[in-house]
Amino acid sequence: MSHFLFWIGLYNLLGSCVLFAMHDERVADWVMRRGIEVVDVPYQHGPFGRLWLWWAATANAFMGAVMVLATRWPAVVQREVCVAVVALYAVMYVVCAIGGRSRPPWGRGALSIHVLWPPQMAWGLWALSR
Repeated sequence: MSHFLFWIGLYNLLGSCVLFAMHDERVADWVMRRGIEVVDVPYQHGPFGRLWLWWAATANAFMGAVMVLATRWPAVVQREVCVAVVALYAVMYVVCAIGGRSRPPWGRGALSIHVLWPPQMAWGLWALSR
C-alpha cells in the first residue's frame, strides 16, 4: 500500500506543478491543445479559469503531500488514505466522463481518463486487498 501511496502521491505533486505553470495561458494552451490534446480549439482560461487552476493545483499538492507522508504512518491510517484516494479518483472519473459529453469540443486526449484512472483505481484496490 505504501508503494501505491508514494507513487500516486508523487504523480499528484508533479501534476500540481503543471497546473501551477498553466496559470500562464501560453503554457496552458500548449498543455491542453498540443501536449495532451484535450481540446481542439486554442485554450483560454475564461472568466474563472485561473481560480479553478489555483483550486486544482493546491488540492493536488495537498493530496499528493498527504499520500507521500502517509507512507510513514501506521498501516491502519494508510488504509484510510488509500480508500480516500480510490474514492476520489472514482468521483473524478464519473464527473469527467459525464461532463466530457458536452461542450467544448474535446480532443482525443480527453479519452485518456479511460486509460489512466481505471488502472490507478484498480492498483489502489489491489493495494487495499493486500
